Amino acid sequence: MKVTLTPEALKELDAFFADKEKEPIRIYIQYACSGAYLAIALDPVDSRDFTAEVNGYTFCMNQDLYGNTGDITISKEEGGFDVQCEKPLPKPAVSPCASCGGGCGTTH
Repeated sequence: MKVTLTPEALKELDAFFADKEKEPIRIYIQYACSGAYLAIALDPVDSRDFTAEVNGYTFCMNQDLYGNTGDITISKEEGGFDVQCEKPLPKPAVSPCASCGGGCGTTH
């Protein structure tokens, strides 16, 4: 598994972990009304994960998901991180819009 951190993303991670122990960072797929996207969260490594060590950080991702996404690039954007992959993200079998109950384009 290959994960690339932009200098800005590395700086943000270094600042976050400056006064705490580094934990594994999971890359996972999230579905929303706008479609699928990748996100990151602190989470232990699982036996079904690929891992990558990057600048002292451990990134993990489910092997099946990695097979669908390929290599990952993490950058820092206003308000958080942007996680991009080399392959198009898989589409969900069921529309994620049904999960909110409001329908696309409606105000809740």
